[in-house]
Amino acid sequence: MMIAASAVSIKRSSRDPDAFILESALLMDDKSGCLTYRAKNGFGGYSRGYAVMRPDGNTLVDEMLAFQATWNKYCQGKKGTELKMD
Repeated sequence: MMIAASAVSIKRSSRDPDAFILESALLMDDKSGCLTYRAKNGFGGYSRGYAVMRPDGNTLVDEMLAFQATWNKYCQGKKGTELKMD
């Protein structure tokens, strides 16, 4: 599933992949995905992060340009189906 691939990609690119925790992965009706996760920051603590997998398969994380508009379009205030990722 493409949402799982997005989560794996974010995990691999995190500062400490072993400390990555996927909190939520929602599949939306339009086939986009909305992810919430925690990852270690530069101070050793955890920060919450967000990502959107657009229906075209491109994934934007919250540090990227145009993220907020993308999150608002696909995720903000919308309901999706929670996916279980093991």
